[in-house]
Amino acid sequence: MPELPVLLCLPHAGGAASAFRRWETALDGVVRVVALEPPGRGARRAEPLATSMGELVSALRGPAIAAARLAPRISLLGHSLGALVARELADALAGAGLAPGLVIACGRNGPSEPNATEPIAGLSDEALLESVVALGGVPPEVRSEPGLLTLFTEPLRADLAIAESWRRPPGMAPLRCPIRVLQGEDDPVVTPAGSAAWAAETTAACAVSTHAGSHFFLHASGFAGATLRPLIAGWAHGR
Repeated sequence: MPELPVLLCLPHAGGAASAFRRWETALDGVVRVVALEPPGRGARRAEPLATSMGELVSALRGPAIAAARLAPRISLLGHSLGALVARELADALAGAGLAPGLVIACGRNGPSEPNATEPIAGLSDEALLESVVALGGVPPEVRSEPGLLTLFTEPLRADLAIAESWRRPPGMAPLRCPIRVLQGEDDPVVTPAGSAAWAAETTAACAVSTHAGSHFFLHASGFAGATLRPLIAGWAHGR
């Protein structure tokens, strides 16, 4: 049986590789899902948190290249901050001779554009959590455990500081692969113009689609199987 293409997944601010755990089943037989773990959480909890986009990409470059070298084709999917990281990691992979064939950006305006919402990284812990709860980004089990809240808040704040300050420098070379932009119809973080800005990041096609839900629409039950599976299968089979 031929080796499957790889889908490298990058989580949202404060998120971990576990956000994509269920996708292995939903995308079985289409791609091999490799969820990349940012430093400071999950299996890399003992490592210091990244404080800049450069540090974050450097921390993920090695695992991404290791997974990509085993695959016949490579695709990247990033959610929110992860979409920005996916864009930078695509350049890092291309520089290693492992250029991706597809980038999927979810829940984030293009890297030349800010979020549509006000920055929240500098808020108090309580206000920060309220803002993220409103987006649906704090699991119920975390909200009910003070110890877990502390573990959650520190990487969340560090990631948000990167997401809210990063702008891709102008004049850098675009990608040569297609970009698919997925956004939630009720997501306050993105705008139509911001989603369209992803087109400047590639010389290939860029398509934007809107889906039911808010900022975390892609983690709704059934989304990976019903929406991502045919999208990625089409790419994997050259359609």
